[in-house]
Amino acid sequence: MKKHWSKRALVPSILSLLVLGTFILTGVISLEMQYQSVEYKGYGIYEAYNDVSSTERITVRGPIDEKDRWHGYVTIVHFDSEPHKASRLDNAIIKSTEEVRMVHGRREGRSINTYVYEDGTTETSDRCCYVNGVWKYNPAATKSTSAAVSSFQVLRDTYPWYLASLDAFNYDSAYVKSYLHKMDSILNTHSYGDTPFLDYYDDALSQLQDTPYDSIIVLQSTLTFLLGIEEMKNHEYRQAVVDRFWAGEGSSYGTVETTYVPYLEFLNEGGISDSDFEQFCHVVDSIMDSYEPLDPEDPFFVDSIDMYLYMAISEILDVEENSNNSNASVKKRSFTHDEFNKITKTLTDINPFNMYSVADDRTAEVADYVVLSMYFLLLEGDIIMKVTEKAWLKNQSVVTLPTVATDFTENTSATSVTLHGYIVDDGGANITANGIVWATYYNPSLDDNRSDATPGSDDFIVTIDGLTEGTTYYARTYATNSAGTAYGNSIEFTAESASGIDPKETNPMLSIYPNPTSGVTSFKMYSPSQETVQLILFDLKGSIVHEHTLDAIPGNNMVQLDLSFLEEGMYLCKVRSGSDIRASERLMILK
Repeated sequence: MKKHWSKRALVPSILSLLVLGTFILTGVISLEMQYQSVEYKGYGIYEAYNDVSSTERITVRGPIDEKDRWHGYVTIVHFDSEPHKASRLDNAIIKSTEEVRMVHGRREGRSINTYVYEDGTTETSDRCCYVNGVWKYNPAATKSTSAAVSSFQVLRDTYPWYLASLDAFNYDSAYVKSYLHKMDSILNTHSYGDTPFLDYYDDALSQLQDTPYDSIIVLQSTLTFLLGIEEMKNHEYRQAVVDRFWAGEGSSYGTVETTYVPYLEFLNEGGISDSDFEQFCHVVDSIMDSYEPLDPEDPFFVDSIDMYLYMAISEILDVEENSNNSNASVKKRSFTHDEFNKITKTLTDINPFNMYSVADDRTAEVADYVVLSMYFLLLEGDIIMKVTEKAWLKNQSVVTLPTVATDFTENTSATSVTLHGYIVDDGGANITANGIVWATYYNPSLDDNRSDATPGSDDFIVTIDGLTEGTTYYARTYATNSAGTAYGNSIEFTAESASGIDPKETNPMLSIYPNPTSGVTSFKMYSPSQETVQLILFDLKGSIVHEHTLDAIPGNNMVQLDLSFLEEGMYLCKVRSGSDIRASERLMILK
């Protein structure tokens, strides 16, 4: 079942973001446009920051994937040089650090938060575990219940990382709970019906804008922008354009036609024929190919692709402000705040408020529709909207689609693979069917191959057989209740004749990054069970230079070590469980 949307329902919340947010909405979704400054640190590591206010900064450091999404072990730092005392009257947080594994921009596994307070004390919390960005804290809690819930409960039990982000800027739990209680009070005056929830939500934000909660609403809108831009990177057409540039040949339409087939079906439902979309893709490709060639070795290669895509769509929509920049190089490494706002401001000419007014031919109409579908993903970054809607619907006994996620477990052979499906929330009704669907293109559905699991379990294992060696597949979890069928994240893997299944969503038993390194280094180790393991580093003479003991949990575990004390050279890292060597990997130290 596809999620339907309309321009009417989309505009109110985007308007709220434009009015309240620090940034101007854009159709550019690169890392450099998502943050005020991005620096490539070498060895696959990027560091980006945004100033939320004159004293508050968010910094993110870690690796990215081929689509410009955070992917791997990432460190997120919230810093407040002058912490306010609106909610924490005695001892404010100065700095909050989260260490978490990201899989294509979403949290996966354990998250470790460390807080530093004004008086110098520290506090650490360890949350386990996230699946596809949602906290799977208690399987029993996903079952249907008639008890009333609050938005704060949903936030605390589903997105504790977001609650931690608010807390890092000294909007503590009591303050957030009070804010969401006020939101619930306003929303609960409305009943479920024909009016979109977004209208009610926008009205609630407007009512609270000039109250003591106005500052948290501004912070919320900024966080929504950052998270929403991350979600926009998953847009099928944007991914197809990036894929085409990585391949160095072909057309974006051909990529959509083979890899993102469901997006064509989505466009067809909106009245756009395949031939219309093919013509749009041809025009975009031609415009982008007329720009300065890009270097795939450039660490900002994908950022430049995103900028080229923006410029091409701007030309199609005849955005006058951008006409003088159509042949400019966009391989810019970072933006000052003024430059950031100057560049992003040009995109107000193609935002959802004046779409269709500039379209004078079918290609421009298709461009409108494509951009609007990108903007829709922006709303996925509004965590407060998600939790308030969930509580509002549940308290009116409205059944919603389940929340599900997918993970890779192991390869069984070169032609079979085992996948793990999770039902994070049943949507308020019994799950009548669940399992895994797969195909040779992104976002498969029940219309494709499927392997059912026995309903009733919050997590289940499915083995897929009969795969063709050398073929790339996509798979995702599905679950059905009385509201319909929901799908989880789509994971990608390739059947390889030499090494079995190559899962692009997962890492080996031991992975190290950055590698080479000169200081703080992340080690990710897979454990099949709860056990004590040792991470041991040897020099080339076979001498142990460092040991670290870890109480591992089932699945992936993360350790960060400062190795700046080691001399330059090659080292061997081994993971030992009892007397067994679980995994080994080489590590290069550079000075």
